[in-house]
Amino acid sequence: MKTLQYDGMTFEYDERAPRRFSVQKALALGASDPAGFYSALDKIFCGHSDEYAEQLDDDADRMLGLLDRVTLAVGGEAKN
Repeated sequence: MKTLQYDGMTFEYDERAPRRFSVQKALALGASDPAGFYSALDKIFCGHSDEYAEQLDDDADRMLGLLDRVTLAVGGEAKN
């Protein structure tokens, strides 16, 4: 598990989850399989995606921004 700062708050995430094919596939198919998309978010955010959304004022754009930050962090780790 790793943590990152976003919007002045600390969030925990599983750095392995975004690298999994099943998670990437679920995120990509979000429009046709919303349940799979949200399951993937729970895998990434260690079961705390609903809690994190509440902390971000239930703002979908901010939640996607958090997901982008995780993706960037994981991508940077992969290069090291």
